[in-house]
Amino acid sequence: MTVLAATVIAALAVAGCAVLVAAAARTAAHTAAVAADMAALSGAGALWQGIAPCAVATTIAADNGARLTGCTVTVGGDVTVTVTVGHMPATATAGPA
Repeated sequence: MTVLAATVIAALAVAGCAVLVAAAARTAAHTAAVAADMAALSGAGALWQGIAPCAVATTIAADNGARLTGCTVTVGGDVTVTVTVGHMPATATAGPA
C-alpha cells in the first residue's frame, strides 16, 4: 500500500504543477491582451492630439507589465501594437471608427 500511496501523491503533485503552469499562462495571456488594448487605444488618442503614438504606446505597455514589440500607424489613423508578457504575445488595433 505504501508504494501505491506514494504513486498517488506523486501523480497529484504533477497534476497540481500542471494546473499552476496553465494558470500562469492564462494570466500572462490576459495581461498581454489588456496591455495591447490599452497601448493601442492610448496610441490612437495620442495620434489625434499630435503626439507620437508609438512612444505613448510604449509607455502604456510598460505601465501594464508588457513590452512593446511592434507599432504601426496607418494613413487612416489606425494604430496597431504588438506586446509581449513573458513569451505571450498580443496584438490590438485602435483608431477612428
